[in-house]
Amino acid sequence: MSRTIFQTSGECEWASVAAITRAPPRLTPVAPSDLHGCWDFVRRGLDILVTQQADTWLPEDVYAMLRGGQMTVFLAARGEALEGFVLAMRQAGWAGDVLYWWAAWAEPGLPDICPTYWAELKRIALSAGCSRMAFASNRRGWEKVAPRYGFRKRRTIYECEL
Repeated sequence: MSRTIFQTSGECEWASVAAITRAPPRLTPVAPSDLHGCWDFVRRGLDILVTQQADTWLPEDVYAMLRGGQMTVFLAARGEALEGFVLAMRQAGWAGDVLYWWAAWAEPGLPDICPTYWAELKRIALSAGCSRMAFASNRRGWEKVAPRYGFRKRRTIYECEL
């Protein structure tokens, strides 16, 4: 079961990707009540992700989870420039709570979220009282990349349509 555990920053901040500075990367949580202010940005990234992943979820499903507090969106930014976002859920685990990274998206042409925001991802998980982080992906490239960040493969999920 997931539950909301994040402190939120209030209003979403908008900025142009062209305005990226050398400021340190930061992930800022968005309160469910402030989601309208950044939904167009998040929706655009979700539309790209769902097409790439060929999955069955819809951006509206994510919106419902965000508004209901079952998931949190963190806006990825440097200075005033939005670079992308991360979707996270805190889940109870057998060996302590797990921060489950449900999705991450970066503006086209920018580096992936994980290497750029790794320190922030860890800080968020630790400040949420989680003992582990986890994610799932159907992208085979993660088999080589994930171990660089301390992740290990725990299971493979197979699915068939009925």
